[in-house]
Amino acid sequence: MAELVIKDVDDTTLAQLAKQAEAYGRSLQDELKFILRHAAIYAAPLPTVSMNEARKMADETRAKLAGRHHTDSVELLREDRSRGSSSAWMTEVDRLQITLEQMDRLLDALEDLKQTILPTDPTHFAAMAERPLEDLGRLKSEIRECLRELKPVG
Repeated sequence: MAELVIKDVDDTTLAQLAKQAEAYGRSLQDELKFILRHAAIYAAPLPTVSMNEARKMADETRAKLAGRHHTDSVELLREDRSRGSSSAWMTEVDRLQITLEQMDRLLDALEDLKQTILPTDPTHFAAMAERPLEDLGRLKSEIRECLRELKPVG
């Protein structure tokens, strides 16, 4: 692999990058590689497809997802609202638990994308889902830690 040296980086920029790396649990070097990789992906022109190709891809995706259970978002909203209506106030633990359940659903959906899109179009998957997957995983860990620290009221 090639080496890259960047001279004269101002201290503020370097400190911000180091803070960002720490927030994502990476070394500064790994964070810079991540940023460069994504910059290269986003800078690359996205392939254009005809309407017929797009329809064909949509049909293929539907076929891959056929038979899987897909929860209607209206159902999820009603479920969340009904939980709150049973008592006047939801505890912080309740809110965190609901958020964690929603994040689990998002992670499942992104994992599904990973299984279907990543093998055939890794660049597209990386552009769409890699950072959100990392963010969701990190947030999920933080919420679980908060739940362990909080004691239920009542």
